[in-house]
Amino acid sequence: MKRAISFIIISVIMLTGLNSCFKKGENDPFVSLLTRKARLKGDWQLSNMESKVTTTNSTGTSVETAVFNGSTLTVTNANGTYKLDFTYQITFNKKGSYEEKIDIVDPSTGSFYRKTEKGNWTFLGKSKEGDLKNKEAIILSPTSIHEESPIDATNIIITGGFGSSGLFSTANNEQTKTLKLERLTKKEMVIKISKTIDQDGDEEEEQTTLTFEKKK
Repeated sequence: MKRAISFIIISVIMLTGLNSCFKKGENDPFVSLLTRKARLKGDWQLSNMESKVTTTNSTGTSVETAVFNGSTLTVTNANGTYKLDFTYQITFNKKGSYEEKIDIVDPSTGSFYRKTEKGNWTFLGKSKEGDLKNKEAIILSPTSIHEESPIDATNIIITGGFGSSGLFSTANNEQTKTLKLERLTKKEMVIKISKTIDQDGDEEEEQTTLTFEKKK
């Protein structure tokens, strides 16, 4: 009997300790020896992106898409199609800081947009309203932003991910960004954005999936 009780106690202790290693995102590995924090920390580079932004207002509906295949970002909107050189890297420190670097270049004109953002990150808790599990999303709070862009680079700044309401928003240095981690392993991170914004009669719906690979 004592042996059985001891086994139960040990099992409970083990399960309690492993609880943080069970999957949080729907597509996480079922069990990982690393916590989500341990998996998140490190240097990540964007390897794939698919984004679609639909804007509806009194004049009609417009659609803008962006697809990144690991080297080239193809943007299609009402002005045409643009093929751009693109890199996006983000580093998460286990102590709660992050650094984000974005570099976009239009090889046909030489126009470019570069951004370095630093700040603090933290996991969000469980939210019924947001339909989130504990540690399924993180919030980024920028503390400093540096941008470089010539005047004629306006056309390469797209809405999907780059506009005032997108993932890389810099409209307000104090504006936080909430990212849902759809999948997080020690080598891959998938972020999904699904949101609708209604502002001054314009309705903007965004569907974006970003896939990152951890750098060695």
